[in-house]
Amino acid sequence: MKKIKLNNKGFGKKETMFCLLVIIAGVAIVANNFLNNTDSNNFSNFIRMSKEFADAAGVTRDGETIAAFETRVFLYDVMSYNYMDWLESPFNKNEYCDIYESQIEMERQSVYITFRCSEYLIYKQISTNEDFKIYKVSDWTEEVLTGSNIQKTKFYNYVVDGKEQLDEYLPEKEFIVKYNETAGANTYFVTNLKAEHQLVEKTYYRTMERVNL
Repeated sequence: MKKIKLNNKGFGKKETMFCLLVIIAGVAIVANNFLNNTDSNNFSNFIRMSKEFADAAGVTRDGETIAAFETRVFLYDVMSYNYMDWLESPFNKNEYCDIYESQIEMERQSVYITFRCSEYLIYKQISTNEDFKIYKVSDWTEEVLTGSNIQKTKFYNYVVDGKEQLDEYLPEKEFIVKYNETAGANTYFVTNLKAEHQLVEKTYYRTMERVNL
């Protein structure tokens, strides 16, 4: 009987490369789906946290809501009243949401939420909206930026006897907190400060790109 010769060569280079490409493609698809699901959950948590913050700003304090005292309430204020703890960013572990930029504003019986965690920002969204716009923002810079996606704001310092009192210029709420600490004051907005000391300001810029959810 004639012996049958078996092919013991196994996979050649082409077959091996093809298998590797198939495996790599499969891993890439799984990883991409995992990352997309993770991002989606992070943004959902981000929106949920912003609404919880807005609710906390409306809790009762001595028969009144915090929001009844001012037309703007910052996350810093809500935490100061012990109505919320530090909020960990859903995007970066061991990093907390911005207590100075995050705020609600009351206007014509509507509540507008601004909420920042890490590099993501909800900007002046009505609290009752179902879908929130989310933006990815850069760090603030003194460098003048131009374009349709540029946001700008004022940073502040104050002068006593011709000398700036803070080591750096700060955005409004953070500046007010530092001012109250260094000057022993109890003011709430920059407008309340102008008559007391010489207020100095600079314009800062950042990019603000809409995130496609």
